[in-house]
Amino acid sequence: MILLIENGFYKLSDEYINLVVSLGGKHDDRKTRPIFCCIKDKYNPDIWWAIPCSDLSHRSSKQIDKYNEYCLLDKRDIRSSYYHIGFTDRPALFKISSAFPITDKYISGEYTSKGAHLLMKDEVMRKLIQTKLRRILLYENNNPNVFENKKTLIYNYLDNETKLLKEAPNKDKSFNELCNKAKASAELKNKATEEKELQTTAPER
Repeated sequence: MILLIENGFYKLSDEYINLVVSLGGKHDDRKTRPIFCCIKDKYNPDIWWAIPCSDLSHRSSKQIDKYNEYCLLDKRDIRSSYYHIGFTDRPALFKISSAFPITDKYISGEYTSKGAHLLMKDEVMRKLIQTKLRRILLYENNNPNVFENKKTLIYNYLDNETKLLKEAPNKDKSFNELCNKAKASAELKNKATEEKELQTTAPER
């Protein structure tokens, strides 16, 4: 199993994408793009928050203009934290509004460049991206599941899954059974957020 570390870039497993879709979230892109392991969750040490990245050269000038326009918005506007134009091993777009919770279990491998695990070494860029991500997570906390990938719903599932795996008295117990319990418990938590979700949508991306 690959162990996540802060500032590392990784490849997401198909199992995670299938999980997101099965729980009602949206994740259409199955291409092997790097995800940036940005910060460890405040409440569950087994969960990290990761940001999907894409090659900026694949974007049109019109798209890049839109990303820059959002980045220059007043910081009080949540859309100013949706994106960051930076660098991985090439000019890249960090899609911060699409950030998601992740655990080691759902990583298929390290993202490498020139044969070595790619790490973010630019401290200024790292801190800026972390600040934007924290704004997005605060917005999500106040407006559960407002983004299309359903961050809170997935988080509740992973939170229950990691705790059940630690508490299972029988290590040979069916993993599917544990997953079903995690899903059921997460659904109970998510019911408590339904009223907050009503008539709440994220500002346009």
